[in-house]
Amino acid sequence: MVPHGVKVVVSDGSKAYKAAIEVRLGHARHVLDRFHVIAWFQAGLTAVRRDVQRRPEGSKPAFDPEVFRSRFLLMRRSDKLDAAEQSRLDALFVAHPRHPRNMNSTDAGR
Repeated sequence: MVPHGVKVVVSDGSKAYKAAIEVRLGHARHVLDRFHVIAWFQAGLTAVRRDVQRRPEGSKPAFDPEVFRSRFLLMRRSDKLDAAEQSRLDALFVAHPRHPRNMNSTDAGR
């Protein structure tokens, strides 16, 4: 029996769930849960930050301390940053143009 009254299905994005939803609830909209989407985004941001902070072999320190220290600021919502924190991130983005900007920016130009 297929529950035709189901309009939306929320899952964690696994291929097994996706396949089952397509077979049994193909008419329903499939939505990925927020927890997993945020976790995937944070993992990607961390990978890029680690790549950006690396310095050439033999450099002391082996990583850029300012980029390393920015990891928690990068995860924060931009509307929760104070002026000093926003200034610190702005300087980081100028110094490291490859670094992704805060994705929660309320200002489209940032």
